[in-house]
Amino acid sequence: MWITQTYLGEVEPNADVFVYYFFEDYVQSQRRLTQRIQSELEDLGTLFGSKVSLLMPNPRYAIQIESELRDKFQSLWWDMAGKLPGLFVCTAPLPKLDPRSDQGHLFSVANASVKQVAELVQRIRDICDEQIRSKAKDTSVASVKRWTFRRFVDAVELKPGIAGIRIDLRKLIRLT
Repeated sequence: MWITQTYLGEVEPNADVFVYYFFEDYVQSQRRLTQRIQSELEDLGTLFGSKVSLLMPNPRYAIQIESELRDKFQSLWWDMAGKLPGLFVCTAPLPKLDPRSDQGHLFSVANASVKQVAELVQRIRDICDEQIRSKAKDTSVASVKRWTFRRFVDAVELKPGIAGIRIDLRKLIRLT
């Protein structure tokens, strides 16, 4: 998990999921909830490592981060009005996020109890698990297709045989 000065940098650019904590620094009740959420997010950070990028504002820079969001993502910021604090979960880092897309979702924890925050973090954990599995599956299917095709090309030989082409089954079947 990253306690950061800006949300516009790419801390873990190759992560599968990005989770940003948004809150209004000037609201005291949101400050108290922030401490609880930070603890929950630290546990998620330990679990997922670099697969999930978790970002929380450095308290000294919370106003600057709020300003960045208002300036760069006005529609997103106004959509969050009255729903903060919240956890914004997306599949792309904020600088690459198209605000008009459905790449992200805000989970509000406004007026949430400790139990509700824990339940939300569990839900986000499930979302992260599913996204990581889905991306790994897509990657492995693509790599198996490339690997199989490459192996087939290596096994094809131009030698006397049927129509002048012969397939060396030993090369095709080998595991390395």
